[in-house]
Amino acid sequence: MRFSFQRAVLAGLCGAMLTACTTWDVALMRQKGRPVNDLVAEWGPPNKVYASDDLPVGQLVYLYSTADNVEWNEAVGSYGNNMYGGTIYQRRSGVANCYTSFYVDENGIIVGGNLENEGVTCKMW
Repeated sequence: MRFSFQRAVLAGLCGAMLTACTTWDVALMRQKGRPVNDLVAEWGPPNKVYASDDLPVGQLVYLYSTADNVEWNEAVGSYGNNMYGGTIYQRRSGVANCYTSFYVDENGIIVGGNLENEGVTCKMW
């Protein structure tokens, strides 16, 4: 009985970690090896396609960019003492930008990518 309880706890922790680890690396692994035409069909046309000096000859960068207005609470101070008190927050707003690049080889296959995140609006799969 104890062994099955431990396995259940372990399975729950692994599931929670996998959910929390849906990061750029995991998302990119899902796209790697796929034809770029599948990506374009799913995401629509990229904002820009270009060759980069940082990549091998023949590879292209498919760049998707998004921008969105975001709001957040920022801690700006505190009040009270150690026993009774709290944090003072101020509502802030701004623009969040995200640049998702896919590296595509000369055969049209996604071989890598990069994410530049200036906010929380990055498109994930």
